[in-house]
Amino acid sequence: MFNLSQKHVSKEDIIESGEKLLVSLYKGVHGQTLNTVRLASFTERVAKSSIFIHHKLLPLTSDASKFHSLRVYLQIQDWKGNTSLDPTEWGWENVGNKLCPTTTDRPPAPAHIMKIIRCTCQTGCRILACYKSCRKVGFECTPACSTCKGLSCENFIKPELGMDVEPN
Repeated sequence: MFNLSQKHVSKEDIIESGEKLLVSLYKGVHGQTLNTVRLASFTERVAKSSIFIHHKLLPLTSDASKFHSLRVYLQIQDWKGNTSLDPTEWGWENVGNKLCPTTTDRPPAPAHIMKIIRCTCQTGCRILACYKSCRKVGFECTPACSTCKGLSCENFIKPELGMDVEPN
């Protein structure tokens, strides 16, 4: 771990320390990655259950941890009075003049899987209307979905933690 009162800490150190801390919180062992802990958790849950295991019940991915750790560091710097850091370089993205957390920089699944799991709903992808595809497997709709494209339905990720961006 590093000392938060240091003036200069590299992003790599922040990301690495954040992942180590989260591995420990999820009861992983030294040297494991969050992805390894996530897979072990998934495997354990599947062995004990006969129902669908929702991804929200699993530990974060290494990618999600990376952006979370950067946002935590930015918040600590803000509390300390250092407001000179650009949020878009510390785990936030500007979406429609609001800052929204960056959750990952990878697609939700490999392209060949995303082509298989997509919906063709015509009614807004509501729970009952979208039972044959995305919702059934616990996915939000994506740009691969034929009608909604993951934008115009009730089954897509809505940014919940947005902050208004001050106009220049």
